[in-house]
Amino acid sequence: MTKNQRSKDPTEFPLFSSFPVEIQCQIYKEAFPEPCLVGWRFRIFRIEGNPEIVVRYKQRQGLLSLLLACENSKDEVFRNYEKLEFKLPTSVKLENKYGIDPYVYIRPTVDTLFLSISEFLELYELGGSMNLENITHLVLSERSPRLWGADEEGFADDEKMRHQAMVYTMISIHCPALKKLSVLSEKFHASLTELMNFWTLIDISEGCVDLDWNFEQLKRFLFDRVTQQSERDNAHNTLIDKMNNIQLINDNANMILRDFDRFLNTKDDDTWDMPGKETLKYWEKLRPVPSLLATRLKHYRPDRCKSSWPQIYVHKIELYLRLHKDGTLLNKYTGLTQLFDDAPW
Repeated sequence: MTKNQRSKDPTEFPLFSSFPVEIQCQIYKEAFPEPCLVGWRFRIFRIEGNPEIVVRYKQRQGLLSLLLACENSKDEVFRNYEKLEFKLPTSVKLENKYGIDPYVYIRPTVDTLFLSISEFLELYELGGSMNLENITHLVLSERSPRLWGADEEGFADDEKMRHQAMVYTMISIHCPALKKLSVLSEKFHASLTELMNFWTLIDISEGCVDLDWNFEQLKRFLFDRVTQQSERDNAHNTLIDKMNNIQLINDNANMILRDFDRFLNTKDDDTWDMPGKETLKYWEKLRPVPSLLATRLKHYRPDRCKSSWPQIYVHKIELYLRLHKDGTLLNKYTGLTQLFDDAPW
């Protein structure tokens, strides 16, 4: 490179265009976001008896600069991203009140699509659909835990199972490439969708009671400035509430798995639809994964604790959870079985 070809701006690289197209495209691909949750929230309303879909929340990914840079960068985006959109019957109106396009771009083999259970069901009940054929990772959430959890009283068990049977059957039909289905074991508020760039999923299919929750950090926060007995009692009650909440989430996760087994083993006298042979074959090597949402601390809510273990923040419980340095969950009894039972480290 000659002096004339060098740029005084360190952010510029004038000779980039002289690279082979293959190398340019590889560089553009390196600029793509990390694998992430892609939220697509919409609501279905009935106005004077007519259904209407309103797209309200959608994760916006930072792809605009790559789409506008040049033809090669735009082509690389479209080679890796797939456009998901609604297909609606003429009787259903699509309302764009919030100026949000009724579609989302996703890397179907890299990113995880985040959908609401009830809206997913109702869309198909209205005769609509979404092009989910290539999606490999899917997360289903619900504003209310009534379809999955055990923490809402008064919801009939048979009705809950009918909803679940519909969901599992529809997924087996419309998501042939699916490799992982996560089900949130918590309530979800749609307004949080905009934070999805900072989130990760925790697999709690093996339980969450014995995970290494950072109660020491919480105790310091609660008790350091306590001066009166009433404040001490309130702090103690907060700790008890956290422990009870963890146990409740653990129970919900177990119920998700038990209900799935009930679906696979539907009996003739059950009130929900029996899965067909193709549906049963689909679920032979695939099971729902009860999950929680957590925040990756390097992006959001920085951790002030000087612990050598990395941590994530679990919103549902409002508590930090320690991890192994490779990102896997840390059990609070780690080390005991290795020391006393010769278990592998």
